[in-house]
Amino acid sequence: MNKMEPRGFIPGTVIFVIGFAIAMVMQNAEMGILAGVAVGFNFLISAVKENTEAIRELPHEPFDSDRW
Repeated sequence: MNKMEPRGFIPGTVIFVIGFAIAMVMQNAEMGILAGVAVGFNFLISAVKENTEAIRELPHEPFDSDRW
C-alpha cells in the first residue's frame, strides 16, 4: 500500500461499490448511491482525521534561518 494514500480510501470505495451493487439488485439506485457516498465520505473523513493527527504527532524542529 502506498504511504501517501489515506487509510480509509480503499474501504470507503469498496463499501461504495457494495452499496451500488445492492442498489442495482433492489432497483433503487438513488438510495444505494446515497448510502455508498455517505459511508465512503465517512471513511474518507476519518482517514483524513487520522492522518492529520499522525502528522501533528511527528517531531518537528523550528526552521533554522541562520543556515540559509
